[in-house]
Amino acid sequence: MCSLTELCMRRCSACGAAEGTKSAKTGKLVDKLVHCLCNPHGLPLYCGAECQRHGRKDHAEFCTYTKPDKKKKIGGREEGY
Repeated sequence: MCSLTELCMRRCSACGAAEGTKSAKTGKLVDKLVHCLCNPHGLPLYCGAECQRHGRKDHAEFCTYTKPDKKKKIGGREEGY
């Protein structure tokens, strides 16, 4: 059974690691959890790139983030391609 403190901890959506603990997938210390740009104040949270790649398949179904259009400079002005 989880304590109240454990329930309130932010955890990686892929491996369950909390900030200040080691990731089960990579064995590295989780310094800071990062979130997807589609939801800057909520889930999903990831402890690193490996977990983000692992969770991408599930998250892609409801992710609303779209990458900005790439711009290419042509003769001093920017144009999309």
